[in-house]
Amino acid sequence: QMAGPGTPVLQTNGAGAGIWFLRVAVSDKDWIRIKVNDKAEVQTATIAGVHLTGSVYKKSEAVDPYNGSFTIDIKLTGTPGGVASGMFGKAIIFTGENNDGQQAGQQWKIPYEALLEGDGNTGYVFVTNDNKTARRIKVTIAGMDTEGVWISKGLDSVSVLIISGNAYLNDGSRIRIEQ
Repeated sequence: QMAGPGTPVLQTNGAGAGIWFLRVAVSDKDWIRIKVNDKAEVQTATIAGVHLTGSVYKKSEAVDPYNGSFTIDIKLTGTPGGVASGMFGKAIIFTGENNDGQQAGQQWKIPYEALLEGDGNTGYVFVTNDNKTARRIKVTIAGMDTEGVWISKGLDSVSVLIISGNAYLNDGSRIRIEQ
């Protein structure tokens, strides 16, 4: 018998006390923010009110051609009772945490016009804290979407982001804010 590309030809499972995974489909916007080892909370209808814990074990490197989403595998902590292979569940994945479970900080969405010299996951923006002097700072890009750029590091202690006229600025330029 012939099988098409991506079609499973062998599936094994066991209902023993092994390692349990929940496979979830996510959009490209969510996929970019989710990291391996991010913590997760899992619920199933079979054990209502009980929240299982786990962490992101693996991320797919390609989109699923059948549904257009990416796959995330969540490895459950311990051996949960009341679950069996093939059951459905839902998960909440806590992004923005590092591997120690410490909060890494919030993310900011900025307009494309504010980002200068973007290269990979880094870029530069102009900011001001005194409304008189422009400072050029390095930022870490967490992702992009149709509405703007997500910044994960670099804007923690900034009061004003400069969007207009930033192409004409240098680090230390004197500025005047007009409204």
